[in-house]
Amino acid sequence: MDSIIDPFPIAALQDRYGLSSLQSVYDRLNGIKIKPVIRGKISSDQLEILDRLDAHLKAGGTIGDFHHGKLERVEKTESTETIVQFDTINWLSGMVEKLALARSADSPLAAYRELSEAAQQGWILPTSIVAELIGIKPRGDRFVRGNFVFLRVGKVGKERGWIVQASQSGQFAPSQP
Repeated sequence: MDSIIDPFPIAALQDRYGLSSLQSVYDRLNGIKIKPVIRGKISSDQLEILDRLDAHLKAGGTIGDFHHGKLERVEKTESTETIVQFDTINWLSGMVEKLALARSADSPLAAYRELSEAAQQGWILPTSIVAELIGIKPRGDRFVRGNFVFLRVGKVGKERGWIVQASQSGQFAPSQP
């Protein structure tokens, strides 16, 4: 059962989290399905969950991907102490996966790795993917960017298709800007 010894006023949450309106507080409460323990007040357990939600949101997360875990009460066999455990295995594995994806996307060399793989595999990439990887749309039938040359080879859907070739020695002549 939630600890309601010292209920916390919902109205104080706006200042606590630096929110622009009280409606933002209620949006958070409703988003993670927290109901006040008494009118206008939440328990200390609920406050702890909201504090974790606030940290999650400030770290770039969303209410939709926040998992506060379900509370599970377990009785110790040696004593009558009650331990509250949070089911965080799914949440933790999800966060590890997100961090791994963010880390690989943040690497300045990630685009070069993607281009090298496309060159090795002989993939035909649409213009939108090439533009995302190199920061500019390729033009003409042959386009050089860094140590990569892009050769136009038809279409992928509605877009132009490009084969990527990589040069180890920088042997490609630069393209016109």
